[in-house]
Amino acid sequence: MTVTYEKAAPKRVRRTFDERLAALEQERERLEERKALRAAKESPTAKAALAALGALERALSAATENNHSALKRAASDAREPLVGFFESEGLPLPSPRGPRARKGAKRS
Repeated sequence: MTVTYEKAAPKRVRRTFDERLAALEQERERLEERKALRAAKESPTAKAALAALGALERALSAATENNHSALKRAASDAREPLVGFFESEGLPLPSPRGPRARKGAKRS
């Protein structure tokens, strides 16, 4: 009686040196992009644009709540050039924040 053994699959796939180096290079590029984006966000013009955009967003939401169509139209028209500025500078638009939820009491 002959017993044959099948070769077991390797437990993990080991990356070659070149694959590991390529992964590190990609990570380095990603970090460099984050560094450049952070520096761009710290510029005084970007900070002022962010503040102005936030004020327009608040005005737009207040106009929507109070059904004030003239203010709503004016705020949305003023928002468009700021959005263009963010796109031209390569900055991401801030995500609109919704109302914060209140933390309730813990339930057992």
